[in-house]
Amino acid sequence: MNVPNDPDLRGLAKAYCHKYSSAETANDMADFEVYEKVCDLVKNDPEVAFAFIVLVIKEKPNDFAFANLAAGPMEDLLVFHGERMIDLVENEAKQNPDFDDLLGGVWLSRMRPEIAKRVARARSAIWKD
Repeated sequence: MNVPNDPDLRGLAKAYCHKYSSAETANDMADFEVYEKVCDLVKNDPEVAFAFIVLVIKEKPNDFAFANLAAGPMEDLLVFHGERMIDLVENEAKQNPDFDDLLGGVWLSRMRPEIAKRVARARSAIWKD
């Protein structure tokens, strides 16, 4: 994906990696606006939310942040906008091994069945507990 060169979006990706770097920072209310901004993007601007997810992956977040990205913004994006975004998701998974890995942490149960099937086919593996 051609990620936009938006300094605000890059800053949000860095802030997300910091906020979700540990359970302590994830639960810290001091930077709650990071969570709110990301939720707003996912609900109201799916293409920008997708670009944000790709930017977070490029930041090489730690395992805790990566897992939160999968179970949070990525999963919610597919739940709310699966039909609109699934082609982009499939293409990115083919081209980006880290994105493919991220899809392994997405639970399919909340998605429409046809979207869940396509996500299952797009990812190489499912994360094990």
